[in-house]
Amino acid sequence: MSEEELYESLKSLNMPIRRSDFKTPTNRENMKYEELLELNKKLEEKCNSFLQIINMNVLIKMKFNLMYLENID
Repeated sequence: MSEEELYESLKSLNMPIRRSDFKTPTNRENMKYEELLELNKKLEEKCNSFLQIINMNVLIKMKFNLMYLENID
């Protein structure tokens, strides 16, 4: 997946991201290793936030389904 596709897919989730989080210098050879680590860390944090949102959403749905099943009796 290209950087552009990744940016667009995360953007569609309405997550608070900035274009600069995914923008890399055109000359990658000059990019310092620390900068790459920092970009990786930012992306990892955003992905972890996204996964937490998904997990919370699943837990909420499971809770509502359980409550519904308990009330059927």
